[in-house]
Amino acid sequence: MPIDKQVFIENKNFSKSNESFVLDLLKQNSNKAFTLRELCDELKLSITDCSNTLGRLKFKGLVSHKRPYWIIKEASEWNSK
Repeated sequence: MPIDKQVFIENKNFSKSNESFVLDLLKQNSNKAFTLRELCDELKLSITDCSNTLGRLKFKGLVSHKRPYWIIKEASEWNSK
Protein backbone atom coordinates (compact mmCIF):
# COMPACT_ATOMS: atom_id res chain seq x y z
CA MET A 1 0.00 0.00 0.00
CA PRO A 2 1.46 3.40 -0.93
CA ILE A 3 2.20 5.92 1.79
CA ASP A 4 2.05 9.69 1.71
CA LYS A 5 5.26 11.35 0.48
CA GLN A 6 5.45 13.53 3.62
CA VAL A 7 5.33 10.42 5.83
CA PHE A 8 8.24 9.01 3.82
CA ILE A 9 10.25 12.23 4.18
CA GLU A 10 9.63 12.63 7.92
CA ASN A 11 10.12 9.00 9.00
CA LYS A 12 13.79 8.35 9.76
CA ASN A 13 13.16 4.66 10.51
CA PHE A 14 12.85 3.83 6.82
CA SER A 15 16.59 4.11 6.44
CA LYS A 16 17.41 1.92 9.45
CA SER A 17 18.59 -1.60 8.80
CA ASN A 18 17.42 -4.73 10.57
CA GLU A 19 20.83 -4.79 12.25
CA SER A 20 20.15 -1.34 13.72
CA PHE A 21 16.72 -2.38 14.98
CA VAL A 22 18.07 -5.54 16.62
CA LEU A 23 21.04 -3.76 18.20
CA ASP A 24 18.83 -0.93 19.48
CA LEU A 25 16.44 -3.37 21.14
CA LEU A 26 19.26 -5.38 22.70
CA LYS A 27 21.02 -2.20 23.91
CA GLN A 28 17.83 -0.91 25.52
CA ASN A 29 17.45 -4.26 27.28
CA SER A 30 21.09 -5.09 27.92
CA ASN A 31 20.19 -6.80 31.20
CA LYS A 32 18.00 -9.36 29.37
CA ALA A 33 18.51 -12.26 26.97
CA PHE A 34 16.00 -12.85 24.17
CA THR A 35 14.98 -15.88 22.15
CA LEU A 36 14.78 -15.59 18.39
CA ARG A 37 10.98 -15.69 18.56
CA GLU A 38 10.89 -12.89 21.16
CA LEU A 39 13.08 -10.68 18.99
CA CYS A 40 10.96 -11.43 15.91
CA ASP A 41 7.75 -10.60 17.73
CA GLU A 42 9.11 -7.42 19.28
CA LEU A 43 10.60 -6.11 16.02
CA LYS A 44 7.92 -7.45 13.66
CA LEU A 45 10.53 -9.30 11.61
CA SER A 46 10.22 -12.70 9.98
CA ILE A 47 12.16 -15.55 11.57
CA THR A 48 14.36 -15.73 8.47
CA ASP A 49 15.19 -12.01 8.48
CA CYS A 50 15.83 -11.95 12.22
CA SER A 51 17.92 -15.12 12.15
CA ASN A 52 20.05 -13.85 9.26
CA THR A 53 20.51 -10.51 10.99
CA LEU A 54 21.59 -12.14 14.24
CA GLY A 55 24.04 -14.33 12.31
CA ARG A 56 25.64 -11.25 10.74
CA LEU A 57 25.82 -9.50 14.12
CA LYS A 58 27.39 -12.59 15.70
CA PHE A 59 29.95 -12.78 12.88
CA LYS A 60 30.79 -9.11 13.51
CA GLY A 61 31.28 -9.89 17.21
CA LEU A 62 28.43 -7.68 18.43
CA VAL A 63 26.11 -10.29 19.96
CA SER A 64 26.46 -13.59 21.80
CA HIS A 65 24.31 -16.68 21.47
CA LYS A 66 23.73 -19.48 23.93
CA ARG A 67 20.89 -21.58 22.62
CA PRO A 68 18.13 -20.39 22.64
CA TYR A 69 19.12 -16.90 23.88
CA TRP A 70 20.76 -13.83 22.35
CA ILE A 71 22.38 -10.87 24.11
CA ILE A 72 24.34 -7.82 23.07
CA LYS A 73 28.00 -7.94 24.01
CA GLU A 74 29.58 -5.21 26.12
CA ALA A 75 31.23 -2.56 23.94
CA SER A 76 34.63 -3.67 25.26
CA GLU A 77 33.93 -7.17 23.87
CA TRP A 78 32.83 -6.05 20.39
CA ASN A 79 34.68 -7.77 17.57
CA SER A 80 35.92 -10.54 19.86
CA LYS A 81 34.23 -13.56 18.39
